[in-house]
This record gives sequence, C-alpha cells and structure tokens, in this order.
Amino acid sequence: MSRDDRPLPTQLQTAFDELQYPIEDEADFAVTFPSWSSTSFEAEGLSVRPSELYAMLPDDGFPYATAEDIVEDLLDELEYEA
Repeated sequence: MSRDDRPLPTQLQTAFDELQYPIEDEADFAVTFPSWSSTSFEAEGLSVRPSELYAMLPDDGFPYATAEDIVEDLLDELEYEA
C-alpha cells in the first residue's frame, strides 16, 4: 500500500465519501474497510486504524448522514487542529 501524504482531514473525507448513507452502526462503517488491520491513516505524527476511528465515534452521533459529519466528529475526538 502506498503512503498517503495528504492531511488527515482529506484522507478521512476521501475514505468516507464512498459510504452509503445514512451510517447506522459498525456494520455500515466496516463496509468501507474490508481489511481493517491493514488500513491506517497517517498524518502529522498520528497513525490510526479504522477500528480505532470507529471506537472514537460518539454513540449519540449515529446515524451519520454525510461524510462531513463523520469527519467532523472524528477530528473533534482526535483534538486535531490543522
């Protein structure tokens, strides 16, 4: 797998743009990452796997209607600042 050097928000947005919305639960989320163990997002010294991202999503965030909603919640949980 090639390294993605784009900023984390861009990597996440690209990954989640392809999901079928709304996202109701882990099963909907996991469809995007058929191999969770070999996928990771890396930027600015941070490395995180999809399973870790899912665990960060607040329970009250579901269902998610758009990729922007998911990315915003994840960046908040990561305390990410561009």
